[in-house]
Amino acid sequence: MKKLLPLLLLYLAIIAVFWRSELVDDEDRYVGYAKNLVEGHYVKPRVKLWNGPGYPLVLAPFVATGIPVRCAVLFNAAFLFGAVVLMRAAAKRYMSDRGALALAYAAGLYAPFFPEMTSLLTEPLSVLLVSGFCYCAGRALRGEGAAPRRGSILFAAAAGACLGYLALTKVLYGYVILAGLALAAPLAARLRTARRVTAMCLVGLALCAPYLAYTQAVTGRFFYWGNSGGLSLYWMSTPHATQYGDWNSPDEVRDDPQFVQHRDLFARLERMDYVHRDDALRRRAVANMAAHPGKAAFNWAMNMSRLWFCYPNTNKLQRPHTLGYMLFNSALLAALALCVWPLWRNRRRLPREIWFLLAFAGISLSGSSLLSAVPRMLNPIVPVFFIVIGYTFGQLLEVRVRTVQGLE
Repeated sequence: MKKLLPLLLLYLAIIAVFWRSELVDDEDRYVGYAKNLVEGHYVKPRVKLWNGPGYPLVLAPFVATGIPVRCAVLFNAAFLFGAVVLMRAAAKRYMSDRGALALAYAAGLYAPFFPEMTSLLTEPLSVLLVSGFCYCAGRALRGEGAAPRRGSILFAAAAGACLGYLALTKVLYGYVILAGLALAAPLAARLRTARRVTAMCLVGLALCAPYLAYTQAVTGRFFYWGNSGGLSLYWMSTPHATQYGDWNSPDEVRDDPQFVQHRDLFARLERMDYVHRDDALRRRAVANMAAHPGKAAFNWAMNMSRLWFCYPNTNKLQRPHTLGYMLFNSALLAALALCVWPLWRNRRRLPREIWFLLAFAGISLSGSSLLSAVPRMLNPIVPVFFIVIGYTFGQLLEVRVRTVQGLE
């Protein structure tokens, strides 16, 4: 851990340089939820469940004690540093100490992590939780230790706890848990790996149970993590040629002439609570995709491009930081591309935990691609990519230096 301390100092320096006092964008909503928790409830009568309580629980002690809530941004340095430590620990299974350290520095200097590190947003915590999940799931599926059975159970429980808190932090991962359970449970009677994956998913669901009981009480719906998805899915399905599927707020619809086609719908939505509003938007999104499948496919492709490269965006000025996403994520994609053939060629002897992490990343990425994506939605999956890259370069790829005749 000492060898990684320069990264922690870098993160604290970034926070200090970009420190601000005011709350902007989504920060207000998270702080509002934290205030609600301190007051003994979570949502107001119109039931705006746009986020789970995972991150507001981090902010609640600041609200309760009167400490300036912006000070909680310092936790982001610890979250990201902890994530890098866990990624190194996971990679050491497959690489030399020097290789794992280099991989940890590559992950720690992955610049797309940095914009959210200076804000009260969920991504740094989510990156930590996914890193912890990857490390614990790997240990559980390998069954390592002096008492492998007991150790596997403990690590499976820890992996499930990380996954459950991740679902409370980013509601998409609640549905990832359900998908994992649906895939693993039918095989649990025959396969030990499936039993352990099922156990992880059940622990994750158990951690979410109090929140799900609350949402069932206020909405009447089971397994209801949130109601922000309909708006995102609606924008992803927009059939208009000059709109590329990215998210826009109701205020933009009201004020921007470009969105005049959506105003009648959004005026009707204003009369609904958020639960029925979400239902209406989902229905309209499905209708749009059925009526305009080609445009829906185009929007999905643009969504994937935004997820990785922050481009293109409808009616928004492109900023220089887009080049940073293009540079770093092009490098990440190139490294992943180098992994594809070795992983496929050795697919029959891949460790079970690598298969599991690839499946987790695939389900998560698929879910994110169906929403109006922004680059920070990719961040939680990035630890999986670095660990898979570490495995491939540490175990499957061999670099040979050849002497060209005539140049000896």
